[in-house]
Amino acid sequence: MNVVNYMTDKTGLMELRSREFKLRLLNKEVLGQKTQLLKWKLLNTLLPLLLVLVSGLIIQVVRRKRFAS
Repeated sequence: MNVVNYMTDKTGLMELRSREFKLRLLNKEVLGQKTQLLKWKLLNTLLPLLLVLVSGLIIQVVRRKRFAS
């Protein structure tokens, strides 16, 4: 019953459609410096890659120790 009421609620649907999203941009003053911009680009590119590689290596070491015997 709650699902039917939610789906047929015309005002709720209109509120969802009219919802505005606010973009939260980075500080232009900090990014104006070339070194800061390069630092953040490298951090956002390399950090996730390094986390995946390190976690993969840890999982491999644990699996080898577990199934070695």
